[in-house]
Amino acid sequence: VYDVGKTRYRPPADMRRRVITRDVTCRFPGCTRKAAYCHLDHVIEYPNGPTADTNLIALCELHHRVKHQTGWQLVLHDDASIDWTSPTGRRYTTHPPGRKTPPPRRTRRNKKKTAA
Repeated sequence: VYDVGKTRYRPPADMRRRVITRDVTCRFPGCTRKAAYCHLDHVIEYPNGPTADTNLIALCELHHRVKHQTGWQLVLHDDASIDWTSPTGRRYTTHPPGRKTPPPRRTRRNKKKTAA
C-alpha cells in the first residue's frame, strides 16, 4: 500500500500508474471507459481521506460527476472490490477486470437439493 497521507491531493505518478493498472476501466457499474482516460477519485473525500492506493479509484469524467452530484455511496474493500449504493438504495458490486469475482452466497433459496 502506498500512501502520501493528507499532504498531497494529486497522487504521484507511480501511485496513479498502480491504480490505473489495478482498475483497468472506470469502476462505475457497467462502464468500460479505460482507466488511463479517467480521473482518480478519492473514495473518502480529500482532506478527510488520504491520497493512497486504498482510497483512490478510476472514474470517467461523467461518472465522477454522477458520484459527487447525485448521492451515490461506495465502499472500497481491501480486495479492490467496490460496493456501490445508488441514490434509490439499489446495490451493485464491481471488481477490477481480471480479478475473480467471489462465488454467489448460498442461501436457502439457491441451495441444491440433495437426493435422499
